[in-house]
Amino acid sequence: MQSAMNKQRSSLAARVAAEIQKGTWGSWLPGERALAKTLQVGRKTLRKALLALQRDGLVATQHGLGHRILTSGQPLPVANSVGISVGLLTP
Repeated sequence: MQSAMNKQRSSLAARVAAEIQKGTWGSWLPGERALAKTLQVGRKTLRKALLALQRDGLVATQHGLGHRILTSGQPLPVANSVGISVGLLTP
């Protein structure tokens, strides 16, 4: 019974991912709460779908900015693309 339940959840995440890929949104997706409400799914399911899209190189997640939809010609963003510099101070 558990595997049937997992299969159903993964297929729901796959359907959500397919819906996101349709191109309804521009280059940036709305926030997770708004997107989950629009797609009528839970945030856990939405995050599974976004993770699958991220693994496929179709969506890039940038902390503090959100989820960006990548076109086939766009390179994946690097961690420092938002202009943040990290340094180490030692005595």
